[in-house]
Amino acid sequence: MSFADVRKTLEELFPRAADIKEGDNADFIPELANVNSELFGIAICACTGEIWSIGDCDIPFTFQSTIKPLLYNIAIEQLGKEQVHQHIGHEPSGQRFNAFVLDEDGKPHNPLINAGAIMSAALIHSHIPNQAEAFKTVKSFAERASGLTAPVTFDNSVFLSEHSTSSRNYALSYFMREKNEFLQEVSAEKTMELYLSACALAISCRGLATIAATYASGGVCPVTREQVISPEHAKNTLQVMYNCGMYDYSGRFAFEVGIPAKSGVSGALFLSVPGRFGIAIWSPPLDRHGNSVRGLWIAKQLTARFPELHMFGSAMKKAESVMGRQTALSAIPRAQLLIHAATVGDLEQCTLMIEEGEVDVNAADYNGRTPLHLALAEGHQAVAQYLLSKGADPDCKDKFGSTPRSEATGTDLLDLLPAQARRTISRRLSLGAIETPDLQDDV
Repeated sequence: MSFADVRKTLEELFPRAADIKEGDNADFIPELANVNSELFGIAICACTGEIWSIGDCDIPFTFQSTIKPLLYNIAIEQLGKEQVHQHIGHEPSGQRFNAFVLDEDGKPHNPLINAGAIMSAALIHSHIPNQAEAFKTVKSFAERASGLTAPVTFDNSVFLSEHSTSSRNYALSYFMREKNEFLQEVSAEKTMELYLSACALAISCRGLATIAATYASGGVCPVTREQVISPEHAKNTLQVMYNCGMYDYSGRFAFEVGIPAKSGVSGALFLSVPGRFGIAIWSPPLDRHGNSVRGLWIAKQLTARFPELHMFGSAMKKAESVMGRQTALSAIPRAQLLIHAATVGDLEQCTLMIEEGEVDVNAADYNGRTPLHLALAEGHQAVAQYLLSKGADPDCKDKFGSTPRSEATGTDLLDLLPAQARRTISRRLSLGAIETPDLQDDV
């Protein structure tokens, strides 16, 4: 897999993603609600400095939560890792990004939720009391990390809009202040001002992709070759992004995509593939977790196409080197790829693998669940239709006794099944059970 391969794939995926109409702009910040939801851009920056982009890649948007890794790094640069982590944890919170929840030590769970980023801003402010100098420090850091491949500006309209609706963030700040003596020593007003002004900094996809590549390059900006972040701090930030960067979707994102990433409610998303490249995607409509709908879809499609992009994709490469190409591409690993493609709704990947004839359409995972089980459970109609057309068995049971048919009852996809199968399920459901002895002949 080369930079050109990924670039070509992004170019192919772009028009398909543009057709996705789900999601809504963030309406809790009025200025973000007014942004054109059709705007959509992608950029990729290699660790060698090569940059490619497509779509609305030069239109600036506000960082919002994608500034949080940078605030964390500035705080560490000024105060050191040990002091910063006396006040901020390392763990996923499992809660909404603005939840009133602290860890068992009374600290924000991590630096990538609102509580943690507010604490980062407080730490910066404690080191740089002058408000203008503190803001210039954040802006300058973003410029250095982006290699000035795009201007870093300040969107005053968004700042004012967010400031006027930030009661919850102020309340969160005072909630932490009660638990933390350090916060009682700094101005809550100035801390919030710095935090909100940092979120209102603006950049384009090209600039954000370069920041992502700076993290992927161990803290070295691939364009200017400046060591903006120490290698250790870049590594630590990537680890926190991997575990905590996608709000309360972080665990599932780590499982399905496996790339360190950070999203923001402006519709921004950046991904850092260590040692290879950084990708930025901007599309304002968000899902219920606050992540860009198109950005999330692109990320899933990329790792479905290139499994080695996953942080643990090297395990598959190791299998190839130890077992040889023929064994590595045998039915077992290919089945895993097909099952993953069916789970995320990647019809193109399913079609490619089945048409190549190297995988059984009824292959099962360790729980006995087939691609059809998972496609129906996740509501992927097109994938389920294709699998059925290729001979997928709607009656096979997993180790829990569930069949693809029973999965279809929960996602309103019964119409995909043959008429006789639908009648059978309807009769069984009317009797209050999926299986009854006197109906075995119906199956």
